[in-house]
Amino acid sequence: MQMIHTREEIYDLVWSVPMRLLSKQFGISDVALRKRCLKAAVPTPPAGYWTQLRAGQGPVRPPLPPRPLGMSCVVGPAEHRDMAATSLDADVDGRVAPEPGWSAERLRKELCEQFVGFLADTRGRTHPLIRARFEFDEVLRVKAERRGYQLLFDGPIFGGPFERRRLNLLSNLFLICEAAGAKLTLNGRRANEITVTINHITLDLLLADDWEIKRGHNAYPLELPSGAAPLTLAILNGGREKHWHRSWRDTKGSKLETQLPIIAAELFIHGDERYREKLGEDNLHREHRRLTRMRETSHRAETAERERQAQVEAVEQERVARLLAQARAHHDAQLVRAYVDHLRTNSLGQDLATFEQWADWAVSVADNRLENV
Repeated sequence: MQMIHTREEIYDLVWSVPMRLLSKQFGISDVALRKRCLKAAVPTPPAGYWTQLRAGQGPVRPPLPPRPLGMSCVVGPAEHRDMAATSLDADVDGRVAPEPGWSAERLRKELCEQFVGFLADTRGRTHPLIRARFEFDEVLRVKAERRGYQLLFDGPIFGGPFERRRLNLLSNLFLICEAAGAKLTLNGRRANEITVTINHITLDLLLADDWEIKRGHNAYPLELPSGAAPLTLAILNGGREKHWHRSWRDTKGSKLETQLPIIAAELFIHGDERYREKLGEDNLHREHRRLTRMRETSHRAETAERERQAQVEAVEQERVARLLAQARAHHDAQLVRAYVDHLRTNSLGQDLATFEQWADWAVSVADNRLENV
């Protein structure tokens, strides 16, 4: 797509111009344009819509739904561009409407109710990422039994109650988050590098005991925690393990398993809050760029005006100098002619031929002076 548009603009375009014509304007296929709209949660006309419209049947046009949590408010070749360092292009500056007012408490309540339903559907299910960890751990356990001894750095990890509980909790969290549209990844040997992608926002999580929370997920404990060790789930601050935005911990009255709907809701709300913060930073960046461009334009205009004035003054000075030179040359020529006339009248007794020869030379000098000017 050659241009960037807001969701509202794309919505108006796709319901005003057939997709096959609109896609040509953007230099992409109608299938690619429809996928962009689907990814941005922008409804598109169904098959046969324009035929029904020409027949006067007036198909129903669905309203544009609110922007999903964590989703960019623009649609383009890279929908997350409004959060990039370059921010939006100039043709989008000022066209991103401010976010409508929304109640975090009401949204949190609605999401919790939704995630409670998702959690009920996870009973008896294991997320594929977690299942793969258990299967690989079983392979390590079999190898250790065949060796007759177990190495700390090459043995099974998830056989103990603490690690199994941690993975089971992650499995349920992954399942309910994916049911709401999030994408998750699990890395690290101990499966402790957790990434949650909510549309265009990525959150780094850490689920571990207090020892690992304090030292970071790259630290490897000399002894795995016991099953009674409390678990803590934290949203990391840009990957810096010792700093986090929000955390939840096992308490005597509430285990993390019972807090999963609240945790999932907070992840989505925090992701959208982070998007709004980034959008606000980008707005400030755009305003700074706009002011910088205005200052640069004003500076260039002032410089050009100074150069023009200097050129005008130089031309005027040259004209004045030429005028004065002409006046001096004319004055000098008049003096020469007057002098010749004076000598011709008052110089009696001199050789007339010689005087006339000299007089012709003097007049020619005066004429040449005028011609040179």
